[in-house]
Amino acid sequence: MLTHMKPATPGWMLTWVRISELLENLTEMVSQYAIFQIDSGAQIVQLFDSWAHHLAPADYASFSLPFSRAVIERVKGERPQVPIVFFANGGTGKYHMIREHLGMADVIGIDWATDMSDARELLGSEVVLQGNLDPAVLFAEEKIIREAVNECCRKAAGRHILNLGHGVIKVRLTFGTSGSPSDSR
Repeated sequence: MLTHMKPATPGWMLTWVRISELLENLTEMVSQYAIFQIDSGAQIVQLFDSWAHHLAPADYASFSLPFSRAVIERVKGERPQVPIVFFANGGTGKYHMIREHLGMADVIGIDWATDMSDARELLGSEVVLQGNLDPAVLFAEEKIIREAVNECCRKAAGRHILNLGHGVIKVRLTFGTSGSPSDSR
């Protein structure tokens, strides 16, 4: 449990008596901020769980999942017309929990380390998936990029938003193809 974090973090998370209070306050602030963004013109919002890969499933169920759910429920309750993307970086071993507890998200983002076919199987055909092209493929020749895009879309098998599986690698200044975003259709 909690073995991939800085040494002090696991003990702090597990022993600090006010951790729930902190997480509840953060949940409220994130909810308010998402609603503010929508009221300021955002047409879609993404809740990005950057700690999913640091937490064992039991810890994820305690320290992340209920708070992500509360944010999504609050935003959907107040601005139901705005789509919400939920992205759990490194969430591979937690997709069954995400499916069960965060089903009100409109889109589930998939990171590049997850096989898109596995994500589709775990999350179901009715779920819109986003991702999961490996950012490193952008260093390849155009032919390889196109093959990777086609493979990602094929494995998504249905409702899918093509995207990188986690961020752009900073050293790449231009997209490796002369094509346009419409080429991925």
